Parts: sequence; C-alpha cells; structure tokens
Amino acid sequence: MFSLARQPQLAGVVLFLLAAALDAQDPRGRVLGRVMDDSGAVIPNVEVKATNLATNVTTATQSNEQGNYESKHQRNVNQWFNTDAGFERDPARQLASNIRTFPTRFTGLRGPGLNMWDLSALKNFRLYENVTLQFRAELLNALNHSHFTAPNTSVTSTLFGQISNTAGWPRQTYFALKLLF
Repeated sequence: MFSLARQPQLAGVVLFLLAAALDAQDPRGRVLGRVMDDSGAVIPNVEVKATNLATNVTTATQSNEQGNYESKHQRNVNQWFNTDAGFERDPARQLASNIRTFPTRFTGLRGPGLNMWDLSALKNFRLYENVTLQFRAELLNALNHSHFTAPNTSVTSTLFGQISNTAGWPRQTYFALKLLF
C-alpha cells in the first residue's frame, strides 16, 4: 500500500505543489455583467456601481457598446487606494497647513502583505560506520513572490496612490554537502 508517511521526499513535493495551488486563489474578485432592459435589448454607456458592504467602498464602471461591464477590485499597484476621494492634487490650490486637503500622514493605510515561503530538505547518506554525508537544499522565498513597498502618499506626486518599488529578495537556492564524522 502506498503511503506519503513512508515517502517523506514525495510528501514534501506534494505539500509544495499544494501551497502553490492555494496561493493562486484571489480573494478580491471582480464583477462581470451585461446591462439589458426588460425586452432583453442591451443598454450601452450605463454607469454601474458596485459597493463592498464590508468596507463601504464603491467602485464605478461604465458599460461598453455591447452593454458589457467589468468592475475589478480597485486595489492594485497602479492604484492602491481611491486617489479621487477628495484630495486636492494641484499644489497651487493647496493651503499650507490644511491637513484636510494636504495630509501629512494617512492613518489606517495598509500596504501589501508579506507572503514568503522558505523550504529546506536534507538527506543523510551513511558512508561508513561513523562517517555520514549530508546533502542539503534550501530555497528562500521558494514561491518567488514579489514584496511591494508602501504606496506613495504624497498628494502632489504623479505617483500618488501607486506602489512603485519592491523590497526583499528574489528566490535564492542553496545546495550544500556536509561530511559528519
């Protein structure tokens, strides 16, 4: 009978593949649809709004000539938060100390999370009675996820609300042999 408990190397590979498959899930989602009247005729150029009831964030989009619309989640590296939410972007129209139009800080603003998986495997080979050769393989950031920095919060910047840098390291792989005696 086949058992993963008896095959630790195979169990490690299966867990690695499951972790990669689970990471492929995107919880943000999108809304797709078509705007039609009661007779089934499509209605083009209609504004469609979707509101997340948990966060009270509304995303608006417009249907195309075929009546189709797509409302994607707002948060991405090009627009991490709603930059049109009452910010005065023109430096000439901003007051010097008005925190409402020119905030010096954002409270509650979260950047993207950190998702890093490190894996290691080792195998001991007994050469003689008291001599063992150990093979080690280590993968740092094994799934090779990008780690993005916080979004730009300077209201007058052209990069306002965008994430333009990454931090951390790409995947690193190490192999080693150790002789134990």
